[in-house]
Formats: sequence, structure tokens, C-alpha cells
Amino acid sequence: YIGVNATEAVNATADNSDIFIDGSPAADFLVGLLDAGTGNVTVSSAAIAITDANHSDKNVVGASLTVDSAAGIGTAADAIETGVGTLTVTANTAGVVNIQNTGALDIAGIDNNGTDATVVNMLGSIITSGPVSSTDNVTLRATDSGTDADNLTIGDTVTSAGGAGSITLQAGHDVTINAVVSSAAGTVIAEADFDNSNDGTLSDGAGSITTTNLLATGHIVALDNAATTLIILAGSAQEDYTFDTLGSYDVGTVNAVSGVTTEFGNINLDTEGTITVGQVVESLTGSVAVTATGAIVNVGANVSGDEVTITG
Repeated sequence: YIGVNATEAVNATADNSDIFIDGSPAADFLVGLLDAGTGNVTVSSAAIAITDANHSDKNVVGASLTVDSAAGIGTAADAIETGVGTLTVTANTAGVVNIQNTGALDIAGIDNNGTDATVVNMLGSIITSGPVSSTDNVTLRATDSGTDADNLTIGDTVTSAGGAGSITLQAGHDVTINAVVSSAAGTVIAEADFDNSNDGTLSDGAGSITTTNLLATGHIVALDNAATTLIILAGSAQEDYTFDTLGSYDVGTVNAVSGVTTEFGNINLDTEGTITVGQVVESLTGSVAVTATGAIVNVGANVSGDEVTITG
């Protein structure tokens, strides 16, 4: 255990052993390198922001990083760079949480009562095994490194606690939603194959989405959880695009993307409510099926494909 009251960068190295640092006595907590090898790193800095003192170099190396209190972790412009396998953030009280990791990452939980929470993995997958919550925006991104391992799997809830922020879920390969993703009055952006390398599926498995605006894209999009609720849908795919839910929704514009389109696959939009087609629903080479138990509004010239089926 180390208590820190420093005005310059804090560095600590342990030979594959745990590191515990309390930065609470300091006015500022500038992190150089905390290297625990195969050990764990725990940092506490109640009411103090943790910031990056070495810019693009790693700040934390270990099996896991736990930040059990802070008033900001990194800044919006400068992330805390890590090489850890597990990340836990509890009771961050102000500012942002901005982490850039290298290597497969399990997010065991993020509780951010500041503004935005951003975790970008530069190499490897992200799995959320615990809840992720931020007052405003949440971004989770598994950056495409040219392999099939750049997947994002949502295993526990992801929430914009203020209810109106943006939740962005991106992966170079697959995005799999197995829990509730919620920004009730905000926007959810879910993008598999977000670098357009023509490989990656967006699917909702056991999970659902609650939002006002949903942008859903991927090489393949397969969202069919009946619990998903939204007002406006937009998105694209290179192959099949399937969206099926119980409630009514509009096909519109989200995050400057209009309509639902695919290049080479089929489109199936389904609901037990009403579908309002306010923007184009188009497959360049496949079929389009729009099915609503309620009604289908404003179809007109907005729906096109090799074969078009309208049921409602």
C-alpha cells in the first residue's frame, strides 16, 4: 500500500505483485507508469482526478485495474492507457472516464457519476461482465486490428443514467447484445464491422435496446428481441438486415444516416405495431419485406428491391 501526495508523475513497479495506491491526499494525481506485471493494480483518489503524465505511453500494466473512487479518470482529450485484462471503476464522482486498453478486456463494471465513459480497446475483444453506467454518454469500442477477435459482447446492462445520452457500441468484427442497453430519451449507435472490412454481425441474442433513436449497422444485422423499444430506426448492412420487435417505429434518420439499406442481402422489417416508412428501405440486389400487424404508413416510392412484399 502506498499513500501519495505528489506534484509530479507517480510511478510504481512490482515484480508480479499487487500495487495499491491512495492518491487522495494529493491535489492532483498524475500517473506515469504503474506496472504490476501479472499482479493487480488498485487506485483510490477520492475527489481527485487521475490524469495521464506520459501521454501516449502506458499508464497501467497488470492483470486488472480497479479504481475505487476518483473525480475523473483521464480527460476527454487524453485517455489513461492500460494493458490489463479486467477493468473495474466504482464511484467516479466527476469528469470523464476515458480508458484506452491493449489486449482482451473484461469490463467488470463502470459506475460514472461524472459525464462520459469511454473505453477503447486497441487490440482484442471487450466483454462486459458487470454493469456499465454513465450520467451522459457511453462509448465501448473494440477497434479493428485485422483479426476476427475484435468483438464486443454486452453481458450486463449498459445505461445512460441521465436517460438522454448517446450509447455507442462498436467493433471491428461482431457486436453481440446479451443484456439491456438503455438510453430512453437518447440515441443508441450499434455498429459491427464499423471499419467496413466486410465481416461482422450485429445481433441481440438475449439482450434488448431501449432508446428513442437507434442506428444499427453491420455486415449482417440481426436484431429480433421483442423487448426492444424505440421511435426511429436507421441503418445499413452489406448482407441481410433483419429488425423485428413488438412496438411501433419509424424508419427515419439517425446520426446523419437515413433509412435502412443493404447492398447484397435481404431486408426484413417486422412489428406487431405500426411501421412508418419516412426514409428509403432499399436492397440493391435482394428482396425487401415490410410486415406490420398494425399498419404500414407512407410506403410509396420509399421501398425498393428485386422483390418487395408489404404485409399490413
